[in-house]
Amino acid sequence: MNKLVTKITTFCSFLVASIAMTATASADTYDHIDRMAVDIQTKARLLIRETVHYRSTPQYRQLVAETSKLYRLAAHIHDVTHFEGNLVHLEADLRDLDRCFHRLEALFDYTEASNGVGCSQVRGNTAHVKRLLNRVEDCIHHMQDDVAQLRRFAYRQVARPVTQPHYRPNLNRGIYTPNRGIYNQRGYSQGTCPSSRGYGNTGRVGSGVGFSIGGGSSRIEFRF
Repeated sequence: MNKLVTKITTFCSFLVASIAMTATASADTYDHIDRMAVDIQTKARLLIRETVHYRSTPQYRQLVAETSKLYRLAAHIHDVTHFEGNLVHLEADLRDLDRCFHRLEALFDYTEASNGVGCSQVRGNTAHVKRLLNRVEDCIHHMQDDVAQLRRFAYRQVARPVTQPHYRPNLNRGIYTPNRGIYNQRGYSQGTCPSSRGYGNTGRVGSGVGFSIGGGSSRIEFRF
């Protein structure tokens, strides 16, 4: 009995420790996503300032609009991470952020490639713009890894259905059918219901040996 209590106590302690470790790891992951979102906000503000170099290009207004949208999406993720557990919402926001970034990056690349063609002209040194974009992309990749980790945490915590044990008949020995005996692959074998095989009305098994006194309704049977 003491060994059983010890095992149960050990298991409960292990379970509580595992849950606590999972909760701590999950909180740390959300905190890391939050820091990455704030970092993207900082880089987006710097990118908005750098759009001054592209004022003489046809893409200027679109660059400002897409960079501002990147900032807003990062700010939204920053707010969502304060409500841990809304993983579906976070995943959707991160997909929007990733799509917005790739549109913005492609737009910067196109604007740089079109520099000096027609009325398009980029003014000043814009090498640091690419460095900011690379930093934003690194942050997004970190966030994607974090969300994948949170998804694994959530999967482990899903309650598994408990299968209840049930009676499994041995079909090789046949199936007993009341009043007809044992049914097997060859049909019904000899034998009848249990009451004619030594089972009395009280449910106790008799040997089939005994005697009776009297007759009719006053008959009394004794079985051993």
